[in-house]
Amino acid sequence: MKVAKKLIPVFVILAVLACSDDGPMKGDNDETFKGILEMDIFCNVIGGDTTDFQPRPEPGNYSLIGACPNPIIGDAAVIKFKIPQADSVWIFVFDKPNSPPIGMLFNHQIPEGVYEIMWNNTGPMGIYRVEMYAASGFTSYGDVQFVPDK
Repeated sequence: MKVAKKLIPVFVILAVLACSDDGPMKGDNDETFKGILEMDIFCNVIGGDTTDFQPRPEPGNYSLIGACPNPIIGDAAVIKFKIPQADSVWIFVFDKPNSPPIGMLFNHQIPEGVYEIMWNNTGPMGIYRVEMYAASGFTSYGDVQFVPDK
């Protein structure tokens, strides 16, 4: 049991460092995330990048639901996710592909359930990547766009 406790943080660090955006932007000098999964306030998909917020690999009942609505008007987003069993969960934010995370939104061991976390974006308007990792092996990511309040 002591070995597992030591391996979990190492796994997460390696998983974060190994993440990349496999889209057409990989390798460009001016890398940014492009495309979002557009959702209304009820988390219904209304268009956009349907590869966002998909489980990798496909586990039972884990889900990074994302931000609803997306795009987000202003600088405050609610990120939703669910887990089917007690697990350690980490959620990171990236501002460009192939770079280290710019922040951690969540880092807790929690019981099964549906969760919402508030993200107050202090960076510029634009598209950010949110990546979720669980000690059980679940991973998912998706892009969230912040647009100015009119």
